[in-house]
Amino acid sequence: EVLEEMKHFFSPPDLDPDRNVREEYTDPQANFDDFDQTDMSRGPFKGNYTAYYSTANSMIHKVLKDRKGIPITLAIIYSAIVRRATGVEMDPMGLPGHFMLSTTIINQNTGQEDLVFVDAFDGGKVKTLHQVQVMIASNFHVPWNSQFLTPVPKGEVWKRILRNLLNCHDLANDEKDSIMILLIFGFNEGSGSLSPEMKRKALCILCEKVFQWLK
Repeated sequence: EVLEEMKHFFSPPDLDPDRNVREEYTDPQANFDDFDQTDMSRGPFKGNYTAYYSTANSMIHKVLKDRKGIPITLAIIYSAIVRRATGVEMDPMGLPGHFMLSTTIINQNTGQEDLVFVDAFDGGKVKTLHQVQVMIASNFHVPWNSQFLTPVPKGEVWKRILRNLLNCHDLANDEKDSIMILLIFGFNEGSGSLSPEMKRKALCILCEKVFQWLK
């Protein structure tokens, strides 16, 4: 039921972005009062199809403001809402070509636990394992591997966001911001992951930005 109610907070692009999701939410047992800080009543989150490679899609604070993002940032926000409202931790899943969430639910017919996937980028749609396997095979032409069911560690989620940001800056030919992302990534991985030349360039850019902030 919670996953179905979450569809009021995440929608495909063709739904009305101005509807009041707080008035639509009907579950009296889940507490969404703490979400006022993100102003959930302004509209649901949705996948940014038209500007997929915008750097804003990889910055959580901008996704919260604009209500648009890419699969990984929308998945982070989705899982945070579910965790705060219900205490349930959802697993981040780095599937081929797509980032989703997974959890288990009780099958009303069998009484057994079923593994399901949530696509926060596509309006919070809930999909079965079979549906995900078909999606990967048809959309990305990748044979199914049981290793795809291994959740992505939180640290790796952070690295993926940095790699997305780096890719966006590279596409925009923004060398300075690309180097800054590499600097952050290098500190995260260890200083040995950056070449001396890259460290020199990053330090120069960092000093330049500090002087700009001090003006």
